Formats: sequence, structure tokens, C-alpha cells
Amino acid sequence: MAETQYTSTLTGPELDEALRDAAGVDAKVEQAQSAAQQAAQSASSAQGYASAAGSSASAASTAAGTATSKAQDAQTAAEQAADSATQAAQSAASIASSVSAAQSAAEDAESAAQEAQAAQTAAEDAAERAAAAADFDPADFATAAQGAKADTSVQSVNGVTPDPEGDVQIETGGDPLVGDTSEVTPAQVISAINEGRPVAITYNASQVTFNAGVTIANQYVYLMFAGGDSSPYTLFTLMGIAGSGEWIYTENAFGKELPAVTEADDGKFLRVAGGVWAAETVPSAEEASF
Repeated sequence: MAETQYTSTLTGPELDEALRDAAGVDAKVEQAQSAAQQAAQSASSAQGYASAAGSSASAASTAAGTATSKAQDAQTAAEQAADSATQAAQSAASIASSVSAAQSAAEDAESAAQEAQAAQTAAEDAAERAAAAADFDPADFATAAQGAKADTSVQSVNGVTPDPEGDVQIETGGDPLVGDTSEVTPAQVISAINEGRPVAITYNASQVTFNAGVTIANQYVYLMFAGGDSSPYTLFTLMGIAGSGEWIYTENAFGKELPAVTEADDGKFLRVAGGVWAAETVPSAEEASF
């Protein structure tokens, strides 16, 4: 810029004072320039601070976004952990149920094994009874001729003649064997019969007492009697097995009614006539007259 020159009319002291004022102005200009430089520097610093503040704000925003993402991740992880805990609880409940079911199945298996053992024992008992029944042969105890003799009146028993009432007094080989099947064994009955002792055995389950009709075959003892005043006529049988100590009780009811009788039929016998049971007089049998 071209300098402008001014012509002063000041002289003397006025000029000196003006010159001094001009020097003060220059100093003030320099001060103003210095202040302007400082202001420019301050503005530059402020701009730097503003830029730094912007960077910090951007970093803070980024950090806030990161924190938000991490918070969301944490919430997702917490939800997954809750789901896992629920599944674990359900699995534990399922395992407990399976254990309970396994324990119940084991108890059922043990019960089934006991029932199978009981069934096997029952089958063995049934087989033993079947074998005992198969061994039974009426021919071992009486022939047809002996059966015919049984229809006749008793003439004597062991050489002893019956009294007018038909009773026979026989001396036995000892005291009677009396008791029920819960305490008396088949072997004891067989021994008593072989000793000539009378027996009166009660089958404890039915309270039926057998005191006649006793026979022995090998290791089996049979106690039998027929009873019943009207139809059905029943044959009670008690078989004892000496080897096992078992008693087998049966009742066989016959569907035939006995013929009606009165005092006029005294002395008659029960016979089959015309295919039915009848009370008839037997004139003679086995060379014996009646």
C-alpha cells in the first residue's frame, strides 16, 4: 500500500507533543498487533480444543455405543443362561422320573420273580400229587371177591364174634392216635396203624374227622369214609404222603340219591339193580346165608 504523506503546520512544543502522541500511537499499534496475534493464537488453540472436544465426543459416542452393545450381549447371555437353567431343571426332573420308574420296575420284577417261584412251587406240588394219584390202584387194597364179601354181614373180626348189637370189641396195640393234620404226620399215622393202634385224624382245613376206612400202600396212607343223609352222597378222602409229610383232602359228591328206606327194609343191602341203587335182600353170598 502506498504511504500517504501529510504536511503538518505544527511547530515548537505542539509539534513535540504531536510527535510524542504519534510515538504512543505506534506503541499502541504494536500492542494491538501483538494482541491480535495473541487472539489469533488463542483462536487457533480454541479451534484445536474444539477439535479435540469433537474427537472426545466422538470417542464418547463410540464408547456409549459399545457399552450399549455389550449391555445387549449381557442381556442375551443372561436369557440364554436362564434357558439353560430351565432345561437343566427339566432334565433333572426327567432323570428323577426315570430313576423312580426304574425303581418301580425293579420292584415289579422282584414281585414277578416271587410269583414265578410260588408258581413253580405250586407246579411241583401238583406234579407230586399227580404222581401220588397215578400210583393209587384200588386193586392194591381189595379184589373183586373181597368186595363181594364186604356186602355180607360181619361174622367175626380177628376171631372175635360181634355181640347181638353187631359191635366187636377188639384189643388194640396201644393208645389211639388222635390229632389234626397240622400236628400229625402221615408217617405217624402209618406207624400207628402198623402197631395196631386206632386213629382219629381231623383234617384241620375242613374239620372232617377220619376214624375208619384206613389203608396203607407203600408210603401212602388213605383215610376214607362216606357221608351224607341225602343227595348228594359224598366220599371224603384224606391221603397222606409219608415222604413229604403232605396231606391231600378231597370230597367226591355222587349225584345219585339213596333209595328211600323204612324199618321194614332192615337187613337189606345197598345194591345196583336195573342200573340204579336199590335196597335189596341178599339171600347168600360167598357160601354165607342171610
